[in-house]
Amino acid sequence: ARNQDVFWLDGEGIVWKKNLSDASLTQALNTAPFSIAKEAEHEIFILAGAPFLRQQERLYRFNEDTRQFEEIFSSANQVVESPDAKNIAVFNDSEVWLYALEDQPSQPSRKKYQKIFLTRFSQKIENVVWLNPHYLIFSVGNSMKIAETDDRDHINIVDFATFPDPTLFWQGETKTLFVHTQGQILSSEKLLP
Repeated sequence: ARNQDVFWLDGEGIVWKKNLSDASLTQALNTAPFSIAKEAEHEIFILAGAPFLRQQERLYRFNEDTRQFEEIFSSANQVVESPDAKNIAVFNDSEVWLYALEDQPSQPSRKKYQKIFLTRFSQKIENVVWLNPHYLIFSVGNSMKIAETDDRDHINIVDFATFPDPTLFWQGETKTLFVHTQGQILSSEKLLP
């Protein structure tokens, strides 16, 4: 939901938007039904004011001009919005991508809805979180990595810790990282100024 808006997908493939402060404001977003896979899991979320829909691993963005949902990634295990709401990190089992939510004239410059490939690994990528608008933290196997999102030269990726089967949680207010591993929760010192 954004502001007082609630979104839902009905059984016919239409995404609806309802304003909670005004019961009379209910509208269908897409003009032609979205093709629903009956047994698939569906998720609607709003990023930079635009509706996105995930069906299983496929990620779709609502195009306001055509009033249709367009597939932007065929394989997206998870989508994580950057702290400044300008990009999303999209990752599947082996790749991490960025997707620009708005034009970004400062370096590295990006166009709205541009897809940027960051990295690929042979092991499964998990636990993707934003450290700040320019760096991502994620795990590959037992290795925790930090990767920059500036793709102008080559992406710098640093291994910074190893824990058995880690689950990562970033606390932005305190700038600390929590790691759940082997039944314990470990905390870092403050990582950013």
